[in-house]
Amino acid sequence: MRDETLDKARIGAVIVTYRPDHGLPSRVAVIARQVDAVVIVDNGSAEEARRALRDVAAAGPRVDTILNADNRGVAAALNQGLAWARARGYAWALTLDQDTAPMDHLVATLAAVHADARSTKRLAVIGANYVDDEPGSERYRARTGDVAGRGWIETATVLTSGSAVSIPVYDAIGPFREALFIDHVDHEYCLRARARGFSVILAREPLMRHRIGATRAHRLLGRALRAEHHAVPRWYFKTRNLAVVVREYGRREPRWAAAAALWHLRSTIAMAAFEEDRIAKLRGIALGAWDGMRGRLGGYRGAPIAGLAPCEPSAAGRDAR
Repeated sequence: MRDETLDKARIGAVIVTYRPDHGLPSRVAVIARQVDAVVIVDNGSAEEARRALRDVAAAGPRVDTILNADNRGVAAALNQGLAWARARGYAWALTLDQDTAPMDHLVATLAAVHADARSTKRLAVIGANYVDDEPGSERYRARTGDVAGRGWIETATVLTSGSAVSIPVYDAIGPFREALFIDHVDHEYCLRARARGFSVILAREPLMRHRIGATRAHRLLGRALRAEHHAVPRWYFKTRNLAVVVREYGRREPRWAAAAALWHLRSTIAMAAFEEDRIAKLRGIALGAWDGMRGRLGGYRGAPIAGLAPCEPSAAGRDAR
């Protein structure tokens, strides 16, 4: 039977990239010190970026690359990375976005959380808390380590980035859902795991610096709103996939569904108030809602999929419980 201990020898890191910036090598170096090996799965970046990724792999003896010819989406890239981890015999895969800055004790803390929780929980995913890396912000994800008690909480979903994914559970419940392509891939996987009797938990202590998309802070009628400034196809995917996930899991997870829907509504209001191309984006939202309610998945009609950044996580429902 596979040893499910979470420690450096039993975990590999999976980093999904798309047009990565020049700071990626330093972030890879931080995480490479904490895991047994790293694989970078690139989704169709230009040749200059692919050369840089090859250089990163050449500089580290335990860094591999999988270079996709085109943008296959975040779910497909994660599945490639999990297959790599399985082939190496790992019990866990640490999934990361390209722009997440991990702290030096990320894996050690996740391992401690696992040791504390494993006696009472059948663990599918252990998520990492984070400090919001938006300029001028020191805002934590909700319910951080300053709350007295154990170092973790059980939750409905966690972000892909900074999460330790159990390989045996992944094999039991199935892969990340590639038809979703980008948004809510992490949430669907977590909710599916919970529906199968497994647990999703979150380390209270912030373990990485992370930014949700290209958000900008604005004020409307005296209230702070964060506009995400996504392109039209991203609004389509965010809306369609949320509709699909809520339709499939809303009755089982009503609190998560309500929180995710409220977040999406607030994001839509901020977009309509502050972003350009709002009419086109509202049309994308309407089309996404229509397709989501009908269960239509696949690509966005008429949109160049290669222009989307698959490594960027969705924000909706990130604080849902």
